[in-house]
Amino acid sequence: MTPTSNLIEKLRLLLNDKDKKTFTDEELNLFLEEADCIYCAASQGWVLKSLQYENTVGEMYEYKVGQETYKSSSIKDLVSVAYQNADKFKDMCTNKKEKGSFMLGISTEFEI
Repeated sequence: MTPTSNLIEKLRLLLNDKDKKTFTDEELNLFLEEADCIYCAASQGWVLKSLQYENTVGEMYEYKVGQETYKSSSIKDLVSVAYQNADKFKDMCTNKKEKGSFMLGISTEFEI
């Protein structure tokens, strides 16, 4: 696909990256250039986000301050959601190539 500013903005929304903290515009351009459709680009982005989550170490799951309790998602949960999003967008691809097969029959005659 040919990247445009509108496609980059839409891809940011699909990747939940409105604050531009995860991907640069150049990275989103690469996703769009390599993809068949915007949903394929989003799928690729979510796969990369899951890899970033996997590399995050030492995040707290739950902590308390006084009587208040704060919970954050575990890395495993974040990775799982990212992969689910990648699969969801891959399924939404508008340029899916149907996998199938065909048979080719050839009949020849040789006269010598």
